This record gives sequence, structure tokens and C-alpha cells, in this order.
Amino acid sequence: MLKKFLNTLKCKKVGFKKILPARRIQNVMIPLRVITRDAFVEYGWSNVADPFFGLKLPRVSKTRVFPFSFREWNILMELILRWYRPYFELAVQTWLRPSEQVALKWQAVDRRFIHIEFSRVRNKEKTDLKTE
Repeated sequence: MLKKFLNTLKCKKVGFKKILPARRIQNVMIPLRVITRDAFVEYGWSNVADPFFGLKLPRVSKTRVFPFSFREWNILMELILRWYRPYFELAVQTWLRPSEQVALKWQAVDRRFIHIEFSRVRNKEKTDLKTE
């Protein structure tokens, strides 16, 4: 039944007859899978087969990132209010994720390095980082 639903999503046309992108299909199917698995646990459906088993979601093609050139970066920094410049300089030059930026503490900064030890998500500090 889910395979049939997935096939209808893959063939669904929207707007000017464009097929739904793979990212959109995943944005529909992944939460549905989580809800289904939560229901399996909550209601003890251990004897029911997982309807998502063997279901292949369409692959999302990776998009190429075109970073700012140094000249573009300087123009951008001139346009940003002075109050925010240090934040953007830190964010861009360190490639820290926003959750790592907000959890950064002075004890983690020394003369040579910034030691990333925590991330903060929903106001809770976590030690398991996405990138290590």
C-alpha cells in the first residue's frame, strides 16, 4: 500500500506539470515513517510487518555550493551592521553550526584553537556533536 502511495507521489504533477522533487517526497514520507514506528511501539504492534521495510525513497541530488568570493565577503561585511559583524565573522570563518555557536564558552577558546565540546538544541546542552 505504501509502495502504491510512493509511486503516486513520484508521478504527481504540480504547477506547470513539474513532477514532485525527491526532497518533497522525502519530507512527506520520513515523518510518516516516524509516526508509524512510534505507533508500533506505543500500541505493541510487534506482530505486524513494518510497511516501510524495503521501501526505497527517491535519492535527493546533491546541490553544489558556491561560496562567496573574498571580494563578495568583504562587500557583505561592509553591509552588515557593526554590532553583528563579529558574529558573522566567527560563523563563516569557523564553519560552526548555529547550535555549536550558541553553546560556545570562553573556556573553550585558547590562543590557537576553539574547542567545540557542546551544542545547544532547544535550550539543552548536548555533548554529541554532528561533526567531529
